[in-house]
Amino acid sequence: MFSDLVDIPLLQQFLKSLYEATGLPHALVDIDNNILSGIGWQDICTRFHRVCPQSRCRCKESDSYISAHLHDGPYVGYKCLNGLMDYATPIIVEGEHLATVFIGQLLHQPPDEKYFSRQARKYGFDENAYLEALRRVPVIPEEQIESIMKFYMQLGQFLASIGLSRKCQIEWAEQALRKQEERFRLLWETSNDGFWEWNIEMGKVYYSPRWAEMLGYSFEDCEVDIQNWEKRLHPDDMSTAMKAINEHLQGRTTVYAA
Repeated sequence: MFSDLVDIPLLQQFLKSLYEATGLPHALVDIDNNILSGIGWQDICTRFHRVCPQSRCRCKESDSYISAHLHDGPYVGYKCLNGLMDYATPIIVEGEHLATVFIGQLLHQPPDEKYFSRQARKYGFDENAYLEALRRVPVIPEEQIESIMKFYMQLGQFLASIGLSRKCQIEWAEQALRKQEERFRLLWETSNDGFWEWNIEMGKVYYSPRWAEMLGYSFEDCEVDIQNWEKRLHPDDMSTAMKAINEHLQGRTTVYAA
C-alpha cells in the first residue's frame, strides 16, 4: 500500500502548505479510493453537485472517465459534466499503480454565470448561494495547466522514489529477519545446549527441546508463562535468581546468570 511507503502525515503537511501557497484544490487517493490527503474542496461541489442525486450522477460519470483514461498519458484532464475542470496523474512504483494525485474543481476562464444559473434552476439549487460558490472557484488559465501538471508529475515521481527506497528497506529488513530466524531455529533445534527466551512484554517464556530434555521434561510439558518458570526454581534459589533478574533488567549487569 502507498501509505506503507510514504510518511503520510508529513506529506499531508507539505500538500497543505502547497495549497495555501497556490490555492489549488487537490486530493491524493490510493488505489482503494482512500483519501490520503485532500484540501480545497469547492463548495460548489461539496454543497451542490455532490449532494443533488442528478448532478452527483454526472460527477460519478466524470470520475469514471478519468479512471478509465488515467494511463493514456502522463496526466489526464477532463471537463466534468457539471462544468468544472479536473486533472489527475498516477503515482507508479515499480510498474505498479499505487495512488493518484488529483487537482480540479477549477475553471480555465471566468464562468458563464448564465449557464450555471440555468444549471441551478435545473437541479433546484438556491441560485444565489450557488452563484456565490461559483465565484469562489479558482480560475487557472489553460496554458498554465501543463506546467502545473508537470510539477505534480514530478511530485509523483519524487514520492515514488521515496516509496521505492522505503520498500527496498522494508524488504531488506524482512529478508534479514527471516535469515536470522532461520539461523536461530537451526541453533535452537540442533544445539546440545538448552535455550530459553523470555518475552518480557507478553510474560511468555519459550524453551528449546534440549532445555526441556536436560531438566527431565518433555517439550510439550513446558508451559510458556513466566510463572511456570518461577515454579521450577528451588525455594533456596528463588531469592538469588530473582535478584539477578531484577539487576539485569535494571541495567546493572550485562548478562543474566544465576
